[in-house]
Amino acid sequence: MTVGGWVKVHRKLLQSDIFQNEKLLKVFMYCLLKASHSEYKQLVGMKVVELKPGQFVFGRSKAASELNMSESTVWRYMKLLETLDTIALKSNNKFSVVTVDKWRDYQSKEEEGEQQMDNKRTTNGHKQELKEFKEL
Repeated sequence: MTVGGWVKVHRKLLQSDIFQNEKLLKVFMYCLLKASHSEYKQLVGMKVVELKPGQFVFGRSKAASELNMSESTVWRYMKLLETLDTIALKSNNKFSVVTVDKWRDYQSKEEEGEQQMDNKRTTNGHKQELKEFKEL
């Protein structure tokens, strides 16, 4: 998996139950940031795991270390996200594959053209404000 890039986060997250709990929000953001943006194969031990966009291999120990939380706390929040229909967990005795529900909805590029127009409007607006400021 390539490290880098970005993920989209919709402002409606502010009104969600997830946002109201800082540890739950941290675990959810971890899931978004760990999820793959494209299909790829990952070697886990002696097994090749095929991952689709929005999926990642999850291990409690590594996640606990990366999140600076106990393994049991991380797992409880992962199970809560699953109960909230935010993620799906498919586990075996070694690891879990996490699927972020509605990944494509969160990360779709359908509004890319609109985003470029918004950027242009913002830039033009800033230029106008600067011009007006200089005239004062």
